[in-house]
Amino acid sequence: SLFKTNAFIEEGQTVSKEAFKQLTEQDKFRYCLQVRGITINDAELFFDMLCTLSDGDEPDIDTLVGALLRMKGNATSVDLHSLTFEMKILGRAHAAFMKEC
Repeated sequence: SLFKTNAFIEEGQTVSKEAFKQLTEQDKFRYCLQVRGITINDAELFFDMLCTLSDGDEPDIDTLVGALLRMKGNATSVDLHSLTFEMKILGRAHAAFMKEC
C-alpha cells in the first residue's frame, strides 16, 4: 500500500500529524490522490478533523484511509467534512453548556 511504502504505517497503527504532513508533501502521494479525484488543500485541518472524529490525538490508518476515500469528488466534499468537524465541536460545546445549566 502507498502508506506502507511511503509512510511506513502498518495496518492498525495510528498516524501522527508529522507523518501525515510529510506524506502529503510527497508528489507521489498527492498524484495518487489526484488520480482518484481526491484533493487535500489543507492537510493540517483535514488531520485535525480526523483526530476529532476518532476521539484521540492520532487517527488509526483505517480511519484515515476511509476518510480519504470519502473525499472523492469536488471541493464540496471538503466543505462537507469541514462542516461535520464544526458541527462536532458545536455539539460538544452545547453538551458542556447543558451540563452547566
